Amino acid sequence: MIYIVDNLSNYLIYLFIIHYGFRLNPRKNRLFIGASVLTMLSAGIYNAYFDTNAPIVYLFWSVLSICLFFEDRLCHLFVLSAALMYFTGIMDTFSVMLIQVVLIGGGVGNEGITWWMEPAYLLSFLVYFLVYLRLLRKNDVSLCDIKFKYKSALLLQSSIFQMFYDFVFLFFEENHAMYGLDAYAVFFISIAGAIYSIFLTLGLAIKNILSDRQNRELQSFMYMQKQQYDY
Repeated sequence: MIYIVDNLSNYLIYLFIIHYGFRLNPRKNRLFIGASVLTMLSAGIYNAYFDTNAPIVYLFWSVLSICLFFEDRLCHLFVLSAALMYFTGIMDTFSVMLIQVVLIGGGVGNEGITWWMEPAYLLSFLVYFLVYLRLLRKNDVSLCDIKFKYKSALLLQSSIFQMFYDFVFLFFEENHAMYGLDAYAVFFISIAGAIYSIFLTLGLAIKNILSDRQNRELQSFMYMQKQQYDY
């Protein structure tokens, strides 16, 4: 059951980011939307039956479900869903790790932590919601407007955070009994710094977009003034 809820949580996060962050519209044909939901549920049942969380299954269902749900070019949807799966997967992992290590103090082998996965998804969703509310909606900007170099920077940051996760989580799994609250405080600050760097990168990207808008408006105004003067 945990795998089905896990897939459903990821699915809703994907839909939120693409619809509100990239402003892509869902398909009007309900048959495709139903097929998208069916794909997601099938992946959850597959994971539950085989008791696995194979990345290839996540890749397949996320790409296929997004391509079925939204109206856009197939190539664009494929790349977008693959990138989202990687980026949101790392953010969700950070949230799970934050709850496990800071609040529980256990490692990946602890069998009593599975029910903490869903609050972790809620925590990661709150991060995405704050990005939307404080950055995108406030400045009337979508993620499609952000330049490629900033998108690449976000994915590069995610890769760095993934390496950080692999090292720190293994470290705490093997040594958490040897360290006091100061070690957990350092870990918590590191997580907060990682999330802050994402906000900082997006903030710089949005400032660049707003600056370009202002320059275009100024150039348009000067052109109209010149036309008026020539007249």
